[in-house]
Amino acid sequence: MDSIFGTGNLVLQVLFLILVIVWMFVPFAVLAIRRLLVQLVQKQDETNNLLRSLMSPAAAGTTPEGSPGRDRPTLGNIMKQVREG
Repeated sequence: MDSIFGTGNLVLQVLFLILVIVWMFVPFAVLAIRRLLVQLVQKQDETNNLLRSLMSPAAAGTTPEGSPGRDRPTLGNIMKQVREG
């Protein structure tokens, strides 16, 4: 009979230990990515506003179709676009 510390079992234990260590850092990575995505969306909004003001200086504060935040990909805006067709 193989012992509990056999070669195959030792490899599995090392892989499991690596998996546990990586799994402990996953929540921190997700939170860091979320923060970066929020910053990216803010920068994209600033760029969109700048481009809008360059395209038509008279309508610098308005968005297309007269609804503020229409181009933001929120769940509510996506559902509204799906309902409208």
